[in-house]
Amino acid sequence: MKRDMDLIRELMLKLETLPVPTAGMVVVDATKVSVEGYTAEQIDYHLSLLEQARFIHAGGLDFGMLGPGFGPGVGLFAPDLGGP
Repeated sequence: MKRDMDLIRELMLKLETLPVPTAGMVVVDATKVSVEGYTAEQIDYHLSLLEQARFIHAGGLDFGMLGPGFGPGVGLFAPDLGGP
């Protein structure tokens, strides 16, 4: 899949608006980060690119792979605060 910088920008803008609780972790589902014109698989791929670039952290989980009951586009992430 080809990297789409417009999608990355849209995802970052959406993620930036999400409230982060005291624990510093946010559960993100497809409704929170959906972008018109893009599939859940494209969004998952681009979220993984953001994790590789250390903009977000998936807590050891793959995006879209939280298990039964969760659909594509689901991931657990927190902003990378530069911790250990």
